[in-house]
Amino acid sequence: MQQTAQIGAMPAEFRELENLVQGWSLATEHERRERRATAEFPELRAYYDVVGPRMRDIAAHLDAYPMGILPAPQKSLLQLALMYMEVAIAVEFYGQPELRDGFPRHRWVISPR
Repeated sequence: MQQTAQIGAMPAEFRELENLVQGWSLATEHERRERRATAEFPELRAYYDVVGPRMRDIAAHLDAYPMGILPAPQKSLLQLALMYMEVAIAVEFYGQPELRDGFPRHRWVISPR
């Protein structure tokens, strides 16, 4: 069951995205890939349609911060942007959450540097 996001989880100019934080602002590439792969396509499309128009603003906003020390609201915003990139490939190219006949995601191990 998806909960509502904590107030203040987003920078003020992105408050309309706060309701996405709980289910979409994920810390790791593995979590983002699993979220995309297990979501229903209409859910991915809805996320894409809400976040996509704000991506230029998000990038410009985050550009003002050093990536290693982001305040919590900016970190949540970055994670939403990273999730958008994960979702975009499903919406723009696959037309579904996962690529048919692609490399099985359970065999794909992502390791940190």
